[in-house]
Amino acid sequence: MAAIELDMRHEAGEAREQQPAKTKAKGKGKGKAKSKMAAKGKGKAKGNGRASAKRAAALGRPAEGVGDDGVTDVQPRGKAKGKAKAGIMGQVKQDIATRNIDEVMAEILAEIKTCDQLIAETAASEAAAEAGLLKAGTELAEAGAGVEEAKIDEGHALEQLRMYKVAKAEALRKTQVAEEDKVETSKKLAVLEVELAGQDRKRRLEQAQRVAREAQEAATKALEEAKQKEKVAAEALKASRAQQSAKEMEALTAHAEADKVGAEARKDQKAAGKAAERAMVQEMAQLEKARQQREKERHQKMRVAGFGKGGGKGLKALTGGSAPAKRAPLPMEECAPEKVVRLGNID
Repeated sequence: MAAIELDMRHEAGEAREQQPAKTKAKGKGKGKAKSKMAAKGKGKAKGNGRASAKRAAALGRPAEGVGDDGVTDVQPRGKAKGKAKAGIMGQVKQDIATRNIDEVMAEILAEIKTCDQLIAETAASEAAAEAGLLKAGTELAEAGAGVEEAKIDEGHALEQLRMYKVAKAEALRKTQVAEEDKVETSKKLAVLEVELAGQDRKRRLEQAQRVAREAQEAATKALEEAKQKEKVAAEALKASRAQQSAKEMEALTAHAEADKVGAEARKDQKAAGKAAERAMVQEMAQLEKARQQREKERHQKMRVAGFGKGGGKGLKALTGGSAPAKRAPLPMEECAPEKVVRLGNID
């Protein structure tokens, strides 16, 4: 406003230089013009207050500093602006907690669009004020070049010039307010985008944990099934050995009754029995070695599946306890060399 008053005084000085006559009468005309300008300025302030109230109603928020009579109260904006910046995060989090995040984001985008429309409208008002300012300046120059009767028109032109400058300043102020609202709304939108990204990251982590847990359960189940199959195979092997031992005993008994002579033949059979026993021991050792190799490969597969390396840690993680100790090789049933020899003769 101070800059506007200085411009008006400068232009008034130029007009006085063009018309030096009747200075006293012209001063009286200016006094009347100033009183009229003051009255119109009050009306313009009320109109600006009502315009601010309309803009706040369009944005869905109460107008700041507007009284019941529509006059804008001049208040410092620094502290309120700082509090608004500090409370943006809390306000956004409160809106997210009570409402849907998509709905809040849509509302903020609508506010940004409204701010853009207000900026465009105030820009148009500013352009109109500029045109009126040029027109008022032209009229003021024409009025200054006229005669004494044009002094009243000069006062009106000065008043119009002041009104156009006030309108331009108000348009600039509205543009600044709309820009500030747009920046604040953009900050809210950025906070919402950060919250949305955090929720998406949380969902991905929960899904990864669920997949890992399902894989662990499947591996534990596979291990239990392998143990059950191994147990069944061991029982079958034990039953087969018992059955084979019974058959060997029957065959040896029958053969002993049939062959009671021939010491040399028995000696040869004894040697053959020892050889067969050694062959059987070797065969059982190979079977035990193959079983241990399968056990080792199974443990390696469990470690490769993602449950750690070394020390049976993956197996402990699957079973919820310590890894099973290596089984001792099944005891070999001791049999007499004569039984082995005679069994070979039966075959």
